Amino acid sequence: MTDADGHYNLAVMLSEQGRQAEARLEFERALTDRPDDLKALNNLGLTHLAEGRPEAAIEWFDRALAVDAGFVLARFNLATVLTALGRYPEAIARYEEVLAGDPQHEQAASNLSALYTHNGRADEAIALLVPLIERLPRVATFRLNLALAYERAGDVDNARRSWSAVIEIDGADGRRSARARAALERLGR
Repeated sequence: MTDADGHYNLAVMLSEQGRQAEARLEFERALTDRPDDLKALNNLGLTHLAEGRPEAAIEWFDRALAVDAGFVLARFNLATVLTALGRYPEAIARYEEVLAGDPQHEQAASNLSALYTHNGRADEAIALLVPLIERLPRVATFRLNLALAYERAGDVDNARRSWSAVIEIDGADGRRSARARAALERLGR
């Protein structure tokens, strides 16, 4: 094991313990020996994010992508931070790039569908979600996103069906079910 490996492994352990400042220093030490280490660059972004510094996190994800533009995990993390910062057009572009590199990335598809719906692009959200739900029909979050997209698109019948599916999947006491019941009431069942 090299010094870089030791620093990296220690950093991961510290990060898992919530000791982000110490983890950040160990990730930085790992990078002194291997400045292009994608995992260390990505994890430095996550560490900065955990410490409440999203702009610094963006810099580290960008550095990882400068080393390897096809590094899907860093691109996904970048999109997630951009979403949290309300930088939706940039986040949409990054999630689209994630899906171009990994069309099966379910969380990216789900997040992108929510952004599409939020930004008046419900038809694109629906087009993204329908095949995802065909592949994974029992994921309540995907059904919830689809219900919201149908509502935004003005398709009340499909919205009702999707909200009903959320209740069926989530169970009567699930937090998504409460939201679905409220939506069904609003839509007039």
